[in-house]
Amino acid sequence: MKLHRLILFLGGFLLIVNTSQAQKFKTTLAPEADFNIPIGSSNNALGVGFGFDGQVQFPIKKSGFSILARTGVDIFTGKTTNIGFFSYTSNTQVSIPILFGGRYYFVDGLHSDLELGLRLRLVNGAGAAFNLAPSIGYLTHGFDPFIRFSSSFLPGGSFFDFGARYQFKL
Repeated sequence: MKLHRLILFLGGFLLIVNTSQAQKFKTTLAPEADFNIPIGSSNNALGVGFGFDGQVQFPIKKSGFSILARTGVDIFTGKTTNIGFFSYTSNTQVSIPILFGGRYYFVDGLHSDLELGLRLRLVNGAGAAFNLAPSIGYLTHGFDPFIRFSSSFLPGGSFFDFGARYQFKL
């Protein structure tokens, strides 16, 4: 429970600190759609998924670094697994990521993100877990395709995201 409070406090602090500078730099809001492929043990119980997120980016002057905040919803289809004479069907899983992190631009457009936070699972073993999500993408003319590896420290919590977002300057 202390981890939840710490992450919420840090997220609120970052938003307050950067809100005053949002007008000076190019703060962006980016709606995002992604396609999720479960890997590892999560592949045994989950089918493919999709997600819809929103991300806010606060640039830190002209350093190449940005602070990120992202939340949304991910939905994974259930899957039927056959084990010999037995068959098991899992239910659809819904989760909400609440992540904060940073972005670094290597060259114009090419960037890497590292996000940390919580993933709240709403059905089938509801709960919360620490989430780590590194990614790489290329931003051009507001369009930002990316590949992300997202790992939640829950059983069946790792997957790859393939997606895209479009950034609107605020």
